[in-house]
Amino acid sequence: MKCPECGFELADDQLYCEHCGKEIQIVPDFEPEIENSIIETLSTVAEEIEPKHNNKLTPDTMWNNEPKQQQSEPKAKKRIGLIIGVVSFIALLVIAAVIGIQIYRVYSVPYQMEQAGRYADAEDYGRAAGYMERADELLPDNPEIKNTLAAYYYLDNAPDRAVDTLMEVVNNDRLTPEEQFKSYERLIAILDELQRYSEISELLLNCEDGSLVTRFQFYLAKVPEFSLASGSYSEVLLLKLNSNTAGAIYYTMNGSRPTQNSKVYTAPIYLETGEYIVSAMFVNEYGIESDVVSQSYQIDLQIPDPPVIGSYSGLYTEPTMIEVELPPVGAVYYTTDGSVPTTGSSQYTNPIPMPYGRTEFRFAVISEQGGISEVISRIYELRLLTEVTPQAAVAAIMEALVERQVLTDMTGKAAFEEGYYEFAFDELIEIPGKGLYFKVDEYYRVDAGVREITEHLYVVEAYTGMPNRLIYNEMGEMDLIALK
Repeated sequence: MKCPECGFELADDQLYCEHCGKEIQIVPDFEPEIENSIIETLSTVAEEIEPKHNNKLTPDTMWNNEPKQQQSEPKAKKRIGLIIGVVSFIALLVIAAVIGIQIYRVYSVPYQMEQAGRYADAEDYGRAAGYMERADELLPDNPEIKNTLAAYYYLDNAPDRAVDTLMEVVNNDRLTPEEQFKSYERLIAILDELQRYSEISELLLNCEDGSLVTRFQFYLAKVPEFSLASGSYSEVLLLKLNSNTAGAIYYTMNGSRPTQNSKVYTAPIYLETGEYIVSAMFVNEYGIESDVVSQSYQIDLQIPDPPVIGSYSGLYTEPTMIEVELPPVGAVYYTTDGSVPTTGSSQYTNPIPMPYGRTEFRFAVISEQGGISEVISRIYELRLLTEVTPQAAVAAIMEALVERQVLTDMTGKAAFEEGYYEFAFDELIEIPGKGLYFKVDEYYRVDAGVREITEHLYVVEAYTGMPNRLIYNEMGEMDLIALK
C-alpha cells in the first residue's frame, strides 16, 4: 500500500505515513470470525428465498393436476421485503463492528502500545516509535510512554529526538523522585555519548535534586570559589581559588576576561600593596567552561625599610660571619637560591657563617602585615689560601678508606657489603683549638637505588689535607680520629 499524499511505500496496517506524517484512512479486512458469520447468515437467507420443488411432475399427473392455490402477490412482496430488511440489518451490524474495531485501533492507548511492543520485539524500532507517538498523542505527559518512545528513538539511531523527548520527561512536575532520577540518568547517558557535555552541565545547574547533582557533579563546571571576599586590606593576602571537581582554574589579575591561555592557578596568589581585580573561570576535564567570577582587592601596606647588611659582596680568603642588623619592626628573611625571600624562607636571627665557594644571598625585611621591603642582594666568594679543595678533600677520605679496606676501590664499592658509598663536600667548619676543616658527608646506596646519608662524618684539614673521622665526645664536643 502507498501513501495517497506522497506515494511512500507503507505497511498494510500502518496508520500514519512515516515520510510525510499524513493519517491513512484504512478500511480494514474483515476479521475471519465476522466473515464466516456473514457467509453463514446469507446462506440461511438464500435458503429461505429459494422456492422448494420437492414434488416432481409425471406424465400421469400432468393432465390430472388440479389447480394449486396461488399465493397472493402482496403477501409475497411483504416476505421478500422482510428478508431484505433482515439482511440489511445484519450488514449494518457487520459494518458497525468493523468501524468499532477501526475506532478502537485508532483511539486505544493499549492497542498502540501493544503494536509498538510487537514491532520493537522484531527490532523494527521506526514503526515501534510510530505507534508509541500515537499513544503519546492520546495520553500526553505519561512518563512511561515518553521514556519508551525515547528508547525507540535511540535504538532507531535518532538520539536527538530521544534527547528532546527525555527533556520533556525531566521537566514534568508530576514525576516521582525515582522516575525523575531514572529519566535524568537516561538523558545524561545519551548526552555523554553525543559528547554534549555543556548541555549536561547546564542541565545539572538547573536541577533542584541535590542527590542527582552530587551523582553527576564531575560534569559540572561551577565558578571558582575565592577564599577572600572583595574589600580593602592592610596586609598582604594569600588568595586561594577552589574548584568543585577535576579540571583547571584560569585567572587574570587586571580585570580582563580569562581564557584557556591565561595563567593556570596552581598555588595561592600573593597580593601585595596595590589594587587588584582577580577574575577566574573553571574548565573541567570535559572542556566545559564555567562563568567568569571576579573579586577586587585594595591592599594598603606600610613598606618596611630594607635590611642593613654588615658584609659587602666580594672575595674572602678567611672564614667570615655574615651579619645583618635586626629591624625594629618585622623580621629579616633570606635565600641562597636566587629566589625572593618570603616568610617561608630562612629567618635571620644570628650571624651566618659564610659558605665556602661562591654564594648569592638575598635579604628582605617582612612586616607582620606582610609588607616586604626592597630586596638586598650580596654575592660572597670564600676561597682559602690553600691548595686543598673540597674535591681533594673527598678524594683524601676515599683513599684512606681504601687503605683501611673499607672500600674495595675508588668507585666506592663496599668491601663487606653489596652496595656503594658516596661522599660529598658539605661545608667549611672551624673546630675549636684544631683549625679549619672541610666537612664531608657519607651516603650509602645499593645498585641504582636511592642513596641515604649515614651517621659517619669525615673532615679534612683545610691546609694539610689530612683525613679524619669526626666524632663527638662525652662532653658533646667535636673530636677527631685520624684515618692515616
